[in-house]
Amino acid sequence: MKWIWDRVPRNVLLLLNNWKSPLTIVELSKLSNSQYSSVLKAIKKLEESGFVETEKRGRVRIVWLTDFGKKVSNLFKRIDKMVRNNG
Repeated sequence: MKWIWDRVPRNVLLLLNNWKSPLTIVELSKLSNSQYSSVLKAIKKLEESGFVETEKRGRVRIVWLTDFGKKVSNLFKRIDKMVRNNG
């Protein structure tokens, strides 16, 4: 599961954790400054691995963190803080 450390899936988790409400894939793409196709691919992997859940609402798909995804995202935040404070 090395892919979880890649920029796009990691940023998706952090954005969803910081936002505190579900976001669409288009919103995640814009907020993470990533291509829609990259975000979509990351969302699929994250959902298959239990980090996020998605639901189709009309023409858009919304995404939110699972409890497991929140825990992992919080760990990423702690790691980022430790690295910044140590650097």
